[in-house]
Amino acid sequence: MSPDYTALLRRLSNPLQLRAVERIIQFPFILPAADERTEEEIARAADKRREQGKKLQEMAAKARLEKVLLPEYALLYSRL
Repeated sequence: MSPDYTALLRRLSNPLQLRAVERIIQFPFILPAADERTEEEIARAADKRREQGKKLQEMAAKARLEKVLLPEYALLYSRL
């Protein structure tokens, strides 16, 4: 903190003075580790994705079937 802020601003308007008080802080950079999974873990994850895809397809097929059958049921019950 500066006791005379306006004087500090006037002094720092000079680029050379600004460079003199400039501080650069560099934090350490750690490169993220590459994918360290084993072949078995990768295969297990792929199988899990495949199973989830199949379940999603089954759910979509069921929803489509219900969408088709709903008007038929409504028509059937409206006749009774």
